[in-house]
Amino acid sequence: MSYLIPVDQDTIDLVAKAIARERVVHEARSQLSNISRNYTNAPDLTKELERMVDENFEKVWNSKDPAVSAPKHEYQMDALVAINALNLKLLIS
Repeated sequence: MSYLIPVDQDTIDLVAKAIARERVVHEARSQLSNISRNYTNAPDLTKELERMVDENFEKVWNSKDPAVSAPKHEYQMDALVAINALNLKLLIS
């Protein structure tokens, strides 16, 4: 028996949100690594970065601002493609 990932709006939104957050964190870590080369408190900076991302990401993601809606839609399309690819892999495995 094969189990598939549901392709409902809630699942798509959950995956899209995870993709978006990870991209934000990746970009922030990249910037932080450039900055942290000059500081000895790099682990402290990483913890602070995570805290700041967590605090602000939810506010931005839930925003009704049209400037947020367009990228959010793109993340939802990325999520749908990812879910469909995983489901295909599950079907043929």
